[in-house]
Amino acid sequence: MDEAQLNEVINAFFGPDQVWSSYKIDNGHIHQTWHVEVHSLHRGFAIQQFNESVFTQPELVMGNILEVVAWLAVRDYPMRLPVPRTLPDGHTLFRDSAQQLWRAFPWFAHDYTTTTLTDPDEAFAGAQAFGRLLRTLDGLPSTRLQAVLPHFHDLSHRISQLAKAITEADEQRLQLAKPWLERVKPYFDLANQLAKTHLPLRICHNDAKPANLLWDRHGRVVAVIDFDTIMPNPVWCDFGDMVRSFVSPVAEDETDFELVGVEIEIFQALTAGFFEATGGWLTLPEIQSLADGALGIVLEQAVRFLTDFLEADRYYPIEYETHNLMRAANQITLLEALSDRRQDLLRIIRRSAAHTLL
Repeated sequence: MDEAQLNEVINAFFGPDQVWSSYKIDNGHIHQTWHVEVHSLHRGFAIQQFNESVFTQPELVMGNILEVVAWLAVRDYPMRLPVPRTLPDGHTLFRDSAQQLWRAFPWFAHDYTTTTLTDPDEAFAGAQAFGRLLRTLDGLPSTRLQAVLPHFHDLSHRISQLAKAITEADEQRLQLAKPWLERVKPYFDLANQLAKTHLPLRICHNDAKPANLLWDRHGRVVAVIDFDTIMPNPVWCDFGDMVRSFVSPVAEDETDFELVGVEIEIFQALTAGFFEATGGWLTLPEIQSLADGALGIVLEQAVRFLTDFLEADRYYPIEYETHNLMRAANQITLLEALSDRRQDLLRIIRRSAAHTLL
């Protein structure tokens, strides 16, 4: 993408002949993002090239975001809102002369972002932020939101996709994946267990990870961002996403698997922060689902990485040939570690839930 193309986008959203400066933001699997300072407006924006191969109905994505921010804007929600920038015609998406799709959001001043958490206070604050979002969205009719990614947290569907990928995979890739396939298969029954819970659907973020939180220098969350996947789902989906991305001390593509594990103090803080925001609102069956839900989300991500590896890396960007396989191995290692500590997780969840009811 050259400067002329970005200039076309900026002219569309902010008017012609703007003076601006930009740099690319390198994190994120899906969209390409630039931080742009529009000098005449004295503020910055996040400009994103929208990935239509992942989100095939962009208008539905933006419609969901508008529904959610409109709901939060008139309620007691203390964080900044990623309100999409509108074009002069009122739309939120712009297609440039190269047929690429773009959108813009306000850039929120913050001191840092992170992909891993090492401090229990951060884990508490992050989980509290995601829990507060979940709680504040209670009451927004789920019928007003569209399923922009059908089967997104449907574990049985993900396992079926993996089974199909196994039958069609290149033999060399299949042989590389086999040891990890054997290690992950014993956990597939989690899909049936979670499907039997019959929990209420909550409007979940569905990508509740540290990278979607903006922090100030005092360790406070300034904003929860990336509302692309906001859809109705059981509450364990967001709790599980947090466990998956908070409790291991290393990133999801760390290849020294001895470093992958469960930081129990982080889990305790995460759980306390989550119940601080949602305690007294969740039902008993929802609370009872959280530990297995956490295992289920880690299993799901392992299955997705394995599937993508066997399908020759169609979905996740890679930096080397076995990158997705290493990501899958990392998540399987974390799944095993969580499974070994399952009784500890249950005790911590029950204690935190009881504490919020006192």
